[in-house]
Amino acid sequence: MRNRRERRNWRLSERFCPPSTTTPALPQNISGVAFGLSAEGFSGGIKLIMGIDRAGKISGVCILEHLETPGLGANITRPWFTGQFKGKSLDNSRLVEGRLAVKKDGGDIDAITGATISSRAVTEAVSKGLDLFQRHREELLE
Repeated sequence: MRNRRERRNWRLSERFCPPSTTTPALPQNISGVAFGLSAEGFSGGIKLIMGIDRAGKISGVCILEHLETPGLGANITRPWFTGQFKGKSLDNSRLVEGRLAVKKDGGDIDAITGATISSRAVTEAVSKGLDLFQRHREELLE
């Protein structure tokens, strides 16, 4: 069972996060950074990867692994959900206490119906990623 789930997750990650074939030749050519994050969802851990460009805007979010309920929280993998984060930053989004948030909490991210905990978990992880980038921007882009 675990191997089947891992193969499925790998196929999904390749589908929604195709491997990059470009590598910057020099550090000053870095166009952004990508890093992995984790969150605790309704049914367990959620692992994701996010990209942020030099300007601090999200270039993409991809859910790599989760244990959320099929048909509900599992919808965090859907492009309509993860696509909401693209282009967002700490400067151009409706923030709640300095963080991204779902609409139910005053933010501008649409939560998945029946899966608010999962939606909040991903949103919080992405927000932490933006915060981490802001705090370490210079060293990350050197």
